[in-house]
Amino acid sequence: MPFYSQTAIHQSYTWICQKRTHHSPNSDIWHLRNNWADIRKQIIHQLSTQTYQLSPVIYYHIKGELIGVWSSKDAIVLKMLASYLSNSLSQVLSPEVFHLSSTASRKRGIPAAIDRLKKKLPNYAFIMRSDVKGYYASIDHQIILQQCRKYIDNPLILNLIKQYLQYTIYDEGIYRTNQQGLSLGCPLSPIMGALYLLPLDLAMAKRDVFYIRYMDDWIILATSRWKLRRAVKQCNQILNQLKVLKHTDKTYIGKVTKGFDFLGVQIDVVVENLFCSKTKGIMAKSNQDPITIKAKKVLTSPSKPSIIKYFQKISRLYEQGASKERIQAYRKRWVSYKLQLCNSLILGHATFYRLCPVGN
Repeated sequence: MPFYSQTAIHQSYTWICQKRTHHSPNSDIWHLRNNWADIRKQIIHQLSTQTYQLSPVIYYHIKGELIGVWSSKDAIVLKMLASYLSNSLSQVLSPEVFHLSSTASRKRGIPAAIDRLKKKLPNYAFIMRSDVKGYYASIDHQIILQQCRKYIDNPLILNLIKQYLQYTIYDEGIYRTNQQGLSLGCPLSPIMGALYLLPLDLAMAKRDVFYIRYMDDWIILATSRWKLRRAVKQCNQILNQLKVLKHTDKTYIGKVTKGFDFLGVQIDVVVENLFCSKTKGIMAKSNQDPITIKAKKVLTSPSKPSIIKYFQKISRLYEQGASKERIQAYRKRWVSYKLQLCNSLILGHATFYRLCPVGN
């Protein structure tokens, strides 16, 4: 079955209508919705005859930011392609990659990644935490195309991926071709981002370490320094082959007990001394022949950079003249989301001081 089935087209059309509900009257989404019956037939015909061509991406300069917008018709095609590749490449991509959409058999996302990491942390002593500097902008087109040809044999899909990578940019009357990197905000980009670092995923899976990745942020856990050093050496070699660089300011190599920041969460491993009575065999403080057992407890809380970004966002909303209801809604969403990632001790304090609704 082709990726542009009737169900896929309907789901992608519904998705783009919801995403662009608040676009300006000059947006092409309104033309698409008014003429959807004819445009739908045109999309199916062009895809079936392998003659579909992506339109230029229009760049807008809004408050100092450069925002690229795909045409609504292209966004539907790329959404269908992303959904299809997410399913077809599920057996190829590593199960330790958590930035893709959740499935019926596996939960993904930041909460799932943090939970997975918290369960594994007490078993390891050393860590490497890092990410790629300017990940989307530094992806090499030839390398990602070679990887796509290795796992995809459909000529139509390969042609669309090539067009998506080397898309035409329209910026204030000037046309140019994108020579490097991925498009921000495109539904296909997370799949390509997951596939690009697949060599790193496969290499770490063969080593005696724990490895987890969220887009370009990854963590390697090892039980000894030598295992971690060998893993770090291979990691650096693979990154050189992929022509990307580690972000030096966000790279940490050392003991897990010193704490680290991952996905906006501060993770601290605390070593506690527990006393076990020889006679009773229960966990309690005892003065009669006690046995000291060291246990690790993982504590999670919002990281300092994420808190700074939160206050910066609140300041921008005030400067933009946002209503009190909108600011309050953002505050509640942020607090509720961050508390999902915290340990029960911090969640108890937050509930006590009414930082979020009880039970949330």
